[in-house]
Amino acid sequence: MGIMVPAIRAKMGATEYFQAILTAEELAKTVHAAMDFREFDNFMEAERMQRAMSESRVEQEIVPYLCKSPDRFFGSIIVLVYEEKSFNFTSWKDAGLESRFRATSEMVSMSGFLEIEGGKLFALDGQHRLHALRTVVSGSGLMKHTKKPIEGEFKNDVKNDQLSVIFIRYSTTEKARRIFNKVNRYAKPTTASTNILTSEDDGYSIIARCLVGVDDPDKFGGKNLRPLQSPFPRHPIVQFEGMQIRTGSDKLTTLQLVYDTVKIICQATGQPNMEEKKQIVRPPDEILAEAYDVCADWWETVITGIPLLNKVRANPHLISGRQKADEAGSMLFRPKSLEVVFAGLAEAHIKSRLSIKTLVERASKANLTLSSGVWMGIMAGENGKMITKRIPLATRVMTYLLIGDRIGVTARESLAADYKDAKNESGYRANPLPNVEQ
Repeated sequence: MGIMVPAIRAKMGATEYFQAILTAEELAKTVHAAMDFREFDNFMEAERMQRAMSESRVEQEIVPYLCKSPDRFFGSIIVLVYEEKSFNFTSWKDAGLESRFRATSEMVSMSGFLEIEGGKLFALDGQHRLHALRTVVSGSGLMKHTKKPIEGEFKNDVKNDQLSVIFIRYSTTEKARRIFNKVNRYAKPTTASTNILTSEDDGYSIIARCLVGVDDPDKFGGKNLRPLQSPFPRHPIVQFEGMQIRTGSDKLTTLQLVYDTVKIICQATGQPNMEEKKQIVRPPDEILAEAYDVCADWWETVITGIPLLNKVRANPHLISGRQKADEAGSMLFRPKSLEVVFAGLAEAHIKSRLSIKTLVERASKANLTLSSGVWMGIMAGENGKMITKRIPLATRVMTYLLIGDRIGVTARESLAADYKDAKNESGYRANPLPNVEQ
């Protein structure tokens, strides 16, 4: 099988390459994954080992993205041309097109059309994307592995999508392996924070950005309430990068924690799942607006209902140092322990159906200091470091502190036993669970 495509000839270092355009249908018919060729068992062994996992990613994430997103877009797919019968690039200049202008004379020498006859074409980079395209344009109607239907408004349009493809001629296995290695090694994944700040299809990210004042909830009809927006525009109170906050920081919490609380609140209040991996495309405005209003109300209630949080929101310079375990209310100033507070509020709300206002009033009276007898050995060690493996247990304790025996007799007995065991394991005296307001 041969192809003839418009292309640009270029060179980087000792590697000549050709940037071309193929439709998704042409790409699916002519280019294959390296794993399809026995000659490259050793060369692409790592990719072969990942096949089972990649199938899941392709069918659950990339195929739905192609079929459901009008703004779908891929970067260039790098294709190695192996044992071809012929490989010819003809520039427009060679074809007889002369430029009258100096500025464009080089362009007619660089651009033209590429003809490849025979041989094997396989993707050095972009195998997941290629496999997804092949799945969509195959016309089978069903996923190969999950057997789920291939659905989406744009399913039939994908075959005509124009893809950027970079062709490189095979010279040696060592060079091909080196290109594969470097392309994948230097393709650094985006951070979790970057994903939250840039995703326009993940509903939880959109809501989190609005809560901290990066985006405007008015765009989708949400309340003009931004409980985590700093009173000083140049000094945000939320740390955008990283999962932890250093002692002495003037940041209340992290963007990741805000995102996590959005999911917690939405799940506790019956909002639809808005995770991009599940839904692929942006939730409708009415769903975003309702979920945002609930999340904004919860956060505002928590901040105004706990005097210390209300105080530091107005005066962020007072936050510094409050991350220390022995500082009053230190649970509120570490992301993981603040997550426990929100998770406890959510679980208490589900179990008791008490309003968030009532539950926050109770939380404001609870002991929220990490070095206190309630939490030492459960959520923090003697050195003040978080005991992350006990976050689920800490959440159960928080829920109990908010609604007491309304968690249920069996649940309370189980909690008391687990609480005692955790305390003993950490080397602390296992005081019984306190009696709390019902």
